[in-house]
Amino acid sequence: MKKQILFLLLISVWLSGCSVPKQQESLVKEGEYRAIAYVTVPASENWRWIGEDGETVTSAVDTRYVTHINFAFGMIEAYQYDPGYDGRPLMNGNVASKEAYKDPDDGNYHYRATVNGWIEEMKSIVNGEPYLHALVALKEQKPDLNILLSIGGWDSDGFCYMAQTSKGRNEFIESCMDLIDEFQLDGIDLDWEYPNNGGWGTIASCPTCEKDGIALLKEFRAKLDERYPDESKLLTIASGLPWVDEEGLEALDYMNVMCYDYDSGSGRSQAPMSYVKDNMKKHIHKVNDTPEHRAKLNLGIPFYNEGGPYLVPYYKKWEGYEDATPKITQEKMNWVKENGYGGGVYWAYSMDKFEQDVDNPNSPEVKELQRTVYETLNGEVK
Repeated sequence: MKKQILFLLLISVWLSGCSVPKQQESLVKEGEYRAIAYVTVPASENWRWIGEDGETVTSAVDTRYVTHINFAFGMIEAYQYDPGYDGRPLMNGNVASKEAYKDPDDGNYHYRATVNGWIEEMKSIVNGEPYLHALVALKEQKPDLNILLSIGGWDSDGFCYMAQTSKGRNEFIESCMDLIDEFQLDGIDLDWEYPNNGGWGTIASCPTCEKDGIALLKEFRAKLDERYPDESKLLTIASGLPWVDEEGLEALDYMNVMCYDYDSGSGRSQAPMSYVKDNMKKHIHKVNDTPEHRAKLNLGIPFYNEGGPYLVPYYKKWEGYEDATPKITQEKMNWVKENGYGGGVYWAYSMDKFEQDVDNPNSPEVKELQRTVYETLNGEVK
């Protein structure tokens, strides 16, 4: 009899070790998951202009399928003080030199957030200010929609220099709040995606960037709370590599984890689920894995595919690896819910099929991936 009991106990222990893991506790209820869209100006032919071909912003953006819109991008203005100033920053290779921020009149460095910064391609195509006003006006259709200005992106070298001093951080933060007031924004999204990148690409980096970045977040939160004591202004970031610690996350309303571009231009899938899980795991462990912290992390997905040496928007035809399909998107958003995360964020709104499939005018599918993101998380829109 004792042998039978011992055998049954051993079987029970073995089965418990082989059981399927329980679903992660979630603090987010259906209907409350974030569905965040990056809306861009066209810096390349693949970033379609929302509102082109006679459309208006309000007719092109379907507010039913989004909870937040991030306008991309604002920049940290680069100064260049010389008689032949042509709008471009002083460059050291592909990275803006720190000298680009120095005013020869007072000998000091200055950092100011601006809607379009010095990106001439954006200036030549569109004036970002009326466009941003039009995005904010979408709140008339959906009052609980949040509109944020995203500052930085791939050309975010100014963060490194600005965040090194309290003076630089304060000047930058004050200018951000001036933009919040001017455009009646709900907050600021800081796209300092890779402060720990070691200086590759077009992004300046230094050994103190992570420490300086945490100081920036804490000071930004304190100043927002001081200036808007009766309002809840949002402070968020986009993160490619984990750099924000628990103290930094406390200053944020949420964090958008960029789970894409792992093998961009390689001819391989650049947002596979295995990489997604690994990156989310690294980010949550950096900030201490709790249900409250999971609810602050949003999973970033691409609305484009790897088509050989190029990234191809979902609305175009492509030949290559697929990372942006309704099935894959649904799988990722279901994983978000199963693991207690806060929602989904995508780059970029204009890359989805919208209005009608350009290759099949009779197709009934509109805003296919955006609808998949929202309805997988929050249920069908009535």
